[in-house]
Amino acid sequence: MKSIKITINNKTYEAGEGKTILEVARENGIWIPTLCHDNRLEPYGGCRLCLVEVKGARQLQVSCITKVNEGMEVCTESENIQKTRKGVLEYILSDHPLDCMTCEATGCCELQDVAYAMGIKGEAYRSDEKRGGVIPDRNELISRETPKCIRCGRCVRICGEIQQDHAIEFGGRGFKMWVATPFGESLLDGPCVLCGQCVSTCPTGALLDKKAMNKGRSFQTKKVRTTCGYCSIGCQVDFHTIHEGINKITSEVGIVPNNGNLCTKGRYAYDFIYHQDRLEVPMVRSNGNLEKSSWENAYEVISSKILEIKSKHGNDSIALIGSGRCTNEENYLFQKFARAVIGTNNIDQSEAECHSPTIIGLKESLGFGTMTNSIAEILKSDVIFVFGANITEAHPIIGLEIKKAVRKGSTLIVADTRNIWLKKIAKIYLNPKPGSDIYLINAIINVIIKEKLYDEKFIKGKVKNFENLIKSMFTIEEKKVKDLTGISENTIKEVARIYANAKNAMIFYGSGITQHSTGIDNVQGLANLTLLTGNIGKEGTGINPLLGQNNGFGAFTMGATPNFYTDFQPVTDSKMRSKFEKYYKTSLPKNGGLTIREMMNKAYDGEIKALFVMGTDVLMSEPDTKRVKKAFKNLDLLVAQDIFMSNTAQYADVLLPAACFAEKDGTFTNLERRVQRVRKTSLPPGKAKADWKIISELANQMGYPMNYQSPEAIWEEIRIVSPNFAGINYQRIETIGIQWPCPDMKHQGTKFLYEKEFSNGKATFSLTEREPCLEKTSTQFPFILSTGRILYHFNTGSMTLRANGSTQKQPYAFVEISPDDADVTGIQDGDMVRVSTKRGEITLYAKITSRVMSKQIWIPFHFLSAPVNLLTKASMNTTVPKDDFGFMPAYKTCAAKIEKL
Repeated sequence: MKSIKITINNKTYEAGEGKTILEVARENGIWIPTLCHDNRLEPYGGCRLCLVEVKGARQLQVSCITKVNEGMEVCTESENIQKTRKGVLEYILSDHPLDCMTCEATGCCELQDVAYAMGIKGEAYRSDEKRGGVIPDRNELISRETPKCIRCGRCVRICGEIQQDHAIEFGGRGFKMWVATPFGESLLDGPCVLCGQCVSTCPTGALLDKKAMNKGRSFQTKKVRTTCGYCSIGCQVDFHTIHEGINKITSEVGIVPNNGNLCTKGRYAYDFIYHQDRLEVPMVRSNGNLEKSSWENAYEVISSKILEIKSKHGNDSIALIGSGRCTNEENYLFQKFARAVIGTNNIDQSEAECHSPTIIGLKESLGFGTMTNSIAEILKSDVIFVFGANITEAHPIIGLEIKKAVRKGSTLIVADTRNIWLKKIAKIYLNPKPGSDIYLINAIINVIIKEKLYDEKFIKGKVKNFENLIKSMFTIEEKKVKDLTGISENTIKEVARIYANAKNAMIFYGSGITQHSTGIDNVQGLANLTLLTGNIGKEGTGINPLLGQNNGFGAFTMGATPNFYTDFQPVTDSKMRSKFEKYYKTSLPKNGGLTIREMMNKAYDGEIKALFVMGTDVLMSEPDTKRVKKAFKNLDLLVAQDIFMSNTAQYADVLLPAACFAEKDGTFTNLERRVQRVRKTSLPPGKAKADWKIISELANQMGYPMNYQSPEAIWEEIRIVSPNFAGINYQRIETIGIQWPCPDMKHQGTKFLYEKEFSNGKATFSLTEREPCLEKTSTQFPFILSTGRILYHFNTGSMTLRANGSTQKQPYAFVEISPDDADVTGIQDGDMVRVSTKRGEITLYAKITSRVMSKQIWIPFHFLSAPVNLLTKASMNTTVPKDDFGFMPAYKTCAAKIEKL
């Protein structure tokens, strides 16, 4: 950005060309009042409070929309300016209630602050006419009070411009103007997603969080900055606490990575923290029943039973499952407990059933199994390719960035088996047949190679195995691609040309790519596409997996995997093993361990005798639930460590009550590799403890010393054994997280990977020739069933199904079916139906929608009332080598039947 000089109040400043007067003034600490301005929104100029004098201009200028230019002279505080501003503000206040003594917004009201600064009492132009009142609305999250609206338009603009939901608009004119919903309906009934963005931008008390009302003013609360405990974006949130309880959640505009934006879960779904169902004391099974126990007794039962099992059946008869919901420090201790205390590499974690193909596929192709670039770079990308990811629901804040990028001119390509929201703004929308992803990816690559659209210089210098990739592509028959994928040859060519010719192109993908028998091939196919066009190693490019859980990626990097220690250091590498043995002061197992899938299989076969599950509900998340239940019954010991009595916990022999993310300190690593602080804001219920504390105490009970005094002490050990995290300590991430690799304390972190070279020396083109393996449909099971997330709920639903707003918006399970299929089956919208596969059946409500294609049905996996994994299949690719821990269950391609009850 070119620098120019501008004078404000007789002092000269340097400013970036293209900035507004208001931006330059605020950058230099000069106060100009505003009411309609929000840095997240396009400048509006509606309130007219930010008027300034510009030399040579005939009238006062609106500073929020007036761009600076070389030599501009500005005055912000003349007598004329102050008189005009006061007149404008008096007019705004003329029909505004002067009830500041009892108003909920007192202390955080921008109107009040501006009036105070300008010495305005609101007595001039006073109107006796009263406008409306509190608008009745049965939603439990957002309150609307018409008289306090100053018609600044910020709520309408953030809903239309940023969210693009258009749930509210102005109704009426002049003094009769108000913010309205379509036909005056409740926010629950229209397109509103209850994100609370309108509340976050409101400068008065016209829009408020209902849950915070009458519980204390903002200036009475203590504000604690922490990281959101839902998806993997790592939104920074401020917990406002009063009397040891959470009053509300906000986010600061300008903060990385979410810029003050939050989704409905991040802002409102915290009811679960204080829910009556929280586990408060340890429980031990006695005579078939779970009975309350002391911590000492629970530890003794676990310790003695594990030692007995080790003695009889060996170390590898025990397995552990970590959690993408727990902190880095806790997952690190858990893998250390597995390897140093138990003596096994049989450790995996909950995110593995979503993204182990990412870890393996990208590590082999590029060097790191991770997102290559940053969320902030989306706006610098010319082309954005979203493949198998319903971003606006699963990762809403990244969805906002994509919406913004498209609005500013970026080209969006979307490939998904459902008609997701992003289809509305995509230039090209691809609707491939279920399971055909690898055919589609290779067809795009084939076009780029045949038309010589690839980056020859980049490939020659930085990638190997190009010749073999070319040979493998020659086997693709273009005319058969449409039959395999459902996408026309011309459309595939258009996509290939747009992507290959882009200056900067980004790929985002989700579980629609990974949760297949060909998950690794799908991931490596997208990596091939990235490498082929040189769209990596620079801003606004790269391949970016969208992991689902708040610390799923962190759990991988902390060694909660069967084949790697922390920082993806192989357990089979003798040098790495020796290093960890030195720090752990014990010998460690030499062979790789079992994945979750293999653990379930071996427990079913009676080979795994003990299972320790931390922070995940395996019985809800694993496929073929009946088989998992049988596996559980074969165990001699099942330990569950959780915040609620989950499905898995009900089968436990020992149940340990844990603290949730709001009740402990530590760190999460978000999907863009950013290590961020998690801070304790509330006390855990009863005798519940933080997971790191439980693991440490149990290790001590079993004779292995873990005498950590805090999560920070654990992190300091992580830094010692993990080269790419060595430069990150708690002090450096006190305000903003740092993206690894960060090898030393002088390093600033890595915004995007592979700028100079790949960590393996050169990247590798992979041969992606594995055939997709779908469960075949039949006359008995004529539909293809797929599963996934919805906006209002998270994972197995234990948290959001105990949050009022989420359950109001989506209270029950449903199955999506197309209108044509509904007609054929005689199903009406809202009917109770039975969905069945070869493995089981569930009953739930039918939702007729054009989002799914004919002969496809789709069910969210959050609901205990309709546990969809009773229907899904464990694995369908028998050609996967036994040591390939990237093979995946068939969550997306199961043959099913649907019938009206």
